[in-house]
Amino acid sequence: MRPSWNAAALVTIILLAEGCGKPGVTRPRGTERAAFELRRVISSTLKGPPPDAMAATDSVGQPILLAGEVLMSSSDIQTVALSENRGRAVITLTLTKAAGERLASTTEADPNGQMAILVDRKVLSTPRVAGPLGREIAIETNQKEEEALSLARRLAP
Repeated sequence: MRPSWNAAALVTIILLAEGCGKPGVTRPRGTERAAFELRRVISSTLKGPPPDAMAATDSVGQPILLAGEVLMSSSDIQTVALSENRGRAVITLTLTKAAGERLASTTEADPNGQMAILVDRKVLSTPRVAGPLGREIAIETNQKEEEALSLARRLAP
């Protein structure tokens, strides 16, 4: 059975997170892996949205437009760690070199851009990026520890 996620309860901040968290979160046998995606939030141009754009709804029900390109997905996650920062759970993802380079290139070109975090095709959050990202990203959440651990386990390879 797949747990239901309360999208409004997940608040995220994406950071360059060198060395955050403790590695070792694993997915229990028989647990379905979550479909994770990171996409840019875009706005349509006067000519309309790009042909590969994806219409979605953010965590508070507002319509948004997402780039067709998936910047990173579940297959790009090498390790998952869970830690705590000021009372909030932090899920740290270590990505493949290629995914880290894609994120770095995209976020250097648009350092104040907005990203959408999708789990199982549902937008959980649309944080603004405060600078270039790389191979390690941290997702800070206000979920209860057990909910964050459940999500971390489903993201683990």
